[in-house]
Amino acid sequence: MNNFIEFRNVSAQIDDRTILKDVNLTIHQGEHVGIIGPSGSGKSSLIRTINRLLPIHTGKIIINGKDNHTKNLPQIGMVFQAYALFPHLTVLENLTLAPLLHGGNAKALKCKAQALLEKVRLAGFDDRYPNSLSGGQQQRIAIARALMIDPEILLLDEPTSALDPEMINEVKLVLQDIIANNMTVLIVSHDIAFIKKTTSRILFLENGQIISDQSQKDFFENPAHARQSEFISQLNH
Repeated sequence: MNNFIEFRNVSAQIDDRTILKDVNLTIHQGEHVGIIGPSGSGKSSLIRTINRLLPIHTGKIIINGKDNHTKNLPQIGMVFQAYALFPHLTVLENLTLAPLLHGGNAKALKCKAQALLEKVRLAGFDDRYPNSLSGGQQQRIAIARALMIDPEILLLDEPTSALDPEMINEVKLVLQDIIANNMTVLIVSHDIAFIKKTTSRILFLENGQIISDQSQKDFFENPAHARQSEFISQLNH
């Protein structure tokens, strides 16, 4: 398989605090990778370096053979924990803003946005504003927005953790439906049931380092690290 995303000795800092330490990682095209670990372990930071929301301090990130600071990289979509919708824009405007700024055709983008709204089960919500929607509806709008650019890489940063239990299932079902086999997906989540349904490989992070990288089956049945075993045991209680 193609080495699609490569971390080469990547470290990152916020102020004087190191949050990723000498990370080496290869992700193949089309892989669905779950990223778990205790709070503050660097999970969200890891995926945010891919689309440069978090600058790296040392090392390199290579995407499809190119440094991720160069142009003409594969499209990268991201879904945030807290939706990150523009409150003063309608649903349709939230979906089409970025593509329009990059020269997209307004009529074609409107049609595409409406098709995606149907896909995330929110057909007819074009003219609504985010503050009139439930958390689950806002997150589904955020998912549709990420798909507007036809991403080859989809980054999901705790996509269900800001939701109440009644809304979590609706978002999980939509995500399970839209994660295509040919899309490379990285999912940060504490929701182990969701990770089990959507990924085939799991990374375990602690203190900014990947201490385990296993298939999903081995991760739970044959843990590679004592800290990982302890974490899984806590999840089961």
